[in-house]
Amino acid sequence: MKQLLLRVSRGMRLFSSAGLLLVLVACSSQPRMPPPPEAYDDLTVFGDAKLRVWGDEPETVDSALLQALGTRFNAGNDTPMSYLAISGGGSRGAYAAGVLAGWTKSGTRPDFTVVTGISTGALIAPFAFLGAEYDALLREVYTTSRTKDIARIRVRSGMFGRDSLLDTAPLRALIETHVNEEVVKRIAASSRSGRVLLIGTTNLDAGRPVLWNITKIAESGHPKAAELIRDVILASASIPVAFPPVYIPVNHPDGNRYDEMHMDGGVTKQIFLFPLYFPVRDVLRGLQLNENQSAYLIWNDVAHPSYEPVKPSISDIAIRTIDSLIRTQGSSDLQRIRQVALREGINAKFTWLPAETQSLENNGIFDPAYMQALYDIGYERALNGKVWIDADAPSWPVDEEPVEQPE
Repeated sequence: MKQLLLRVSRGMRLFSSAGLLLVLVACSSQPRMPPPPEAYDDLTVFGDAKLRVWGDEPETVDSALLQALGTRFNAGNDTPMSYLAISGGGSRGAYAAGVLAGWTKSGTRPDFTVVTGISTGALIAPFAFLGAEYDALLREVYTTSRTKDIARIRVRSGMFGRDSLLDTAPLRALIETHVNEEVVKRIAASSRSGRVLLIGTTNLDAGRPVLWNITKIAESGHPKAAELIRDVILASASIPVAFPPVYIPVNHPDGNRYDEMHMDGGVTKQIFLFPLYFPVRDVLRGLQLNENQSAYLIWNDVAHPSYEPVKPSISDIAIRTIDSLIRTQGSSDLQRIRQVALREGINAKFTWLPAETQSLENNGIFDPAYMQALYDIGYERALNGKVWIDADAPSWPVDEEPVEQPE
């Protein structure tokens, strides 16, 4: 994210202040059919109100989780449940890809009941959900991709009514190649056994988080299910202003069709699992499900940033400010999840980038050498059993090396 903002800010310096203002004003002129405020409560996708929920309402989030756990109960599946949450972080998602591969090699990686993803985590989550056979694909994407494979700069075209500074056609094509019909069919099959894949976006019109039940969308059998899943993944990874928003068509009972503007899920959440108020143990007992649960959270950021004097310029101040906002939001999200884990007796483990990764050279938005280094760090830590920090660690968050986990 930081490198992306730096690249975009350098492009902006080519314009005068008046020219930049013209770009920003013109960018807001994209034609669309946004839903009127009074219609929001009745909007659906594919005519099904359960395919996505607001991520900040207790009733809707509880309903989505209860639906998933209820499916598991009806299927008679009482095996211990494992949850995986993957955060945003742009090219730093290479760390998560490395953790997953090293975890597989160690022979201790579980089959996940619930997987959630935000932003770059949304790109990883479907393949983490389907299993270790996709580790090689994640390694390829997160160690060989270059900026041109993700987006193309189109700053000048912003003057002519564009809604972003970059064109993400390459990223859309990449998602379409790998999230194909076969992948969607496999996700649908997993849904029927009570497993859940959730991806978060931000509804920019409402300024609120939205959680999409990808497993239910896949299972819907709708002819445009795969297209919607790809749109949701792209939206979750679309950084506002830099990347264009994704316009998702929605239906109203009166027959009118509108489009919602969805963007980076990291705008409203950096990582998510259970809401703070969700009574996990009570629900599991009520459904007579196994209460043995483990949660694993991969945060593609550092817990404590290094000291770095900021130059007195608008671009440098803006970059450092946004970078700090993203990191502190992610830390707060982890703290909330940690509170739920401690309260509900969930065996929760966390990992994030070690402090020394801040000294790695990073040239560009997506730098293969930088991503390979992060991938290797994640891989080695997971392979050696030194990647996870327990929720009840005496000092949390901590940056020291995690202790080796007992087998």
